[in-house]
Amino acid sequence: MLQWNGMRSLTAGACVLVLAAGLAACGGDDDDDASDSGSGSDVASADTCDDYLAADTALDAMFSTETPDDIMAAYEASGAASNLDALEANPPEEVADEVTAVAAAIRELGETGDGAAIEQLDPAPVSAYYFANCDFETITVTASEYAFDGIPDELAAGVTGIEFANAGTELHEIVIVKRNEGATQSVEELLAMSEEESAALVTFVEAAGANPGDKGYLVGDFEPGEYIALCFIAQGTTSEE
Repeated sequence: MLQWNGMRSLTAGACVLVLAAGLAACGGDDDDDASDSGSGSDVASADTCDDYLAADTALDAMFSTETPDDIMAAYEASGAASNLDALEANPPEEVADEVTAVAAAIRELGETGDGAAIEQLDPAPVSAYYFANCDFETITVTASEYAFDGIPDELAAGVTGIEFANAGTELHEIVIVKRNEGATQSVEELLAMSEEESAALVTFVEAAGANPGDKGYLVGDFEPGEYIALCFIAQGTTSEE
């Protein structure tokens, strides 16, 4: 959720250690076992949650591009400018300053292609607020050396927020990709392929990372299908530096 990093190359050379776990999204919204922790407390208004999710989706689209011109085109196509206007005009009181700063940085990225402002922000307080207060399903996934804990076998299709808690002593991340229709290759087979080959078989959904003892957040709109959760950070990495 409002993570600044895009999808890393899905190739064997991209990392020293890769972990994977299966995750399936099933149709329907009435699955009582869809998440471990249920939905948020619904304190935030539906409008501000919708605006936030739209901004997050636009940011994903911008970071899936390669050039400043592509970033600006993706921002324009997303139509998120009005959502950012609303966030800036009426941010939740608890995180008003942080939301205003995030909205302004996303707008600057979209209008200029320059991500300098957004790289200076810590999105965790804003992400944590919307994770706790919006009415979508939520789960907590815990990372350690070297495993994910808390990923359910199935989720109800739709928007789900993931709180990513790093209980280890190293830096960890969770990158979620959706296996494209017709793709049957295993994770090991996907990783052995070239970037071009593997990119044709999976679609990036969302990512979050956290330093040891910290938490990161993401929100994804999970359509029915099969998903893979991976960590691309090299074994032994203890900080972003």
